[in-house]
Amino acid sequence: MSTIPAERAEGAGTTGSREGSGHPASIETRRIGLILSTMLLCLAAILLLQSARSCTARRDLEAARRVHRTGLVATSLSSGAASAGHAALLAASGASGVWEADGYCWPQPRGCPSGNAAWGEDVVAPFEEEWRVHTGREFFAGPALADGVLYIGCNDGFFRAIDCDNGAEVWRMQASCGFCGEACVDSATVYVGGQDGYLYALDRRTGSRVWSAGLGYHVFAGVALFADSLVATGNSAGSVAALERSTGEVVWSDSPGGVILGPAVCDSVIVFTSESGRVVAYDRAGQRLWSVSCQGVASAPSIAGGRVFVGFSDGSVRCFDMVSGEQVWARDLTSAPLRAVLSRPAIMDDHLFLGTCDSRLVCLGTNDGELLWELHFENWMQVPPAVAETLLYIPGDDQRLHVIDWREGTKLDSLEIGGYAGSPPLLVGNRIYLGTAMGDLMALGGSIPLPPDTVPSTAGSGELAQPGDSLAGGEGADGTRQQ
Repeated sequence: MSTIPAERAEGAGTTGSREGSGHPASIETRRIGLILSTMLLCLAAILLLQSARSCTARRDLEAARRVHRTGLVATSLSSGAASAGHAALLAASGASGVWEADGYCWPQPRGCPSGNAAWGEDVVAPFEEEWRVHTGREFFAGPALADGVLYIGCNDGFFRAIDCDNGAEVWRMQASCGFCGEACVDSATVYVGGQDGYLYALDRRTGSRVWSAGLGYHVFAGVALFADSLVATGNSAGSVAALERSTGEVVWSDSPGGVILGPAVCDSVIVFTSESGRVVAYDRAGQRLWSVSCQGVASAPSIAGGRVFVGFSDGSVRCFDMVSGEQVWARDLTSAPLRAVLSRPAIMDDHLFLGTCDSRLVCLGTNDGELLWELHFENWMQVPPAVAETLLYIPGDDQRLHVIDWREGTKLDSLEIGGYAGSPPLLVGNRIYLGTAMGDLMALGGSIPLPPDTVPSTAGSGELAQPGDSLAGGEGADGTRQQ
């Protein structure tokens, strides 16, 4: 097909020299040549269009299959922001991010209000630290992302907007206490709860305060967009509340008790947990759908496939039906009375991943809680991982970011991050964003492997670089896999 334009150009030059003759036969020959050239060009355009549509259809079909498997739905920030193709591709790589005209948008940390980890394409070595911001105090909350800006709170009392490309500060807002809960954003506003007991609504572009609402006690929980016009969170005195996004007026509230964690949202259901071991679900009107109490401190919840998954400090992981609250299964991971499960679960396909305070990363089957594999590390693994197509990324208290093949349950690589694990990593494009308990927020850039059908047969198609080729050297695939 690349010869068609050249033939057309050659034909155009030839007929141009014949126009001067004015001979009827020459004119007719020129007309026939032009018609044939036009037909060839049209045919080539049709073939190219069909090829592009076929490629898009294959990717959209795979995206739809993944959305069906994970039970997640793409969330839109503004009408018309995402084309159908972009929505399908983003559904495949997260089912929650939004493609706006100027970039990816993750309205919640880890991508979506279901509490799940943000899915994306695999990012492989060599890794490079692209930028680092040092604050001197802990980062405990993962960032939200919109229009190329990360929104994240820190325990130093500042909530920051940071350029995701270079780490430059766009704006900051200071409160009287720190921020350890996760923020969320809509098309114009970012919402975050502070340890001073206030829920803040800030202008996304400037950081100026739109409104603030006192909730009475410290807000350690994240904030979630809910039911089109609401924003919801909970405080350390055991109360939850849903507020009108535009005004900050409380629409409904309840007091399930305990230090509130979460929430997780799916459709018209919002689920909170508490450090007293309670799991509570509400509808959009604030009516309790169900409530269960379990032994031990609960993790924040995650939702996938119509089920709610929670880890507990007694060493158990429990799965509840999202509609009825009935326990579907429970898995006891350890006999130790304490120091067990604290990490928020992350789900990919029919795999559930969570870290433990006895230095393990565990993979369970979501259908019945079967232990598929577990890996052992040198220190606590208490931060939720980010999960990609075939790889999983989890920071640990051994001050390293570990890269895991989650299908096989094997360690592939690890990177020094210069501090204990703080915030859950956010995986977007070819970058991993994460914060540490030492007060550093960083962006690690890697490579996205080419699809197998585009890699020459002589190349190692998409394999992770060998340990030592990464940012700070790797530890090798020395993990123990147990069935």
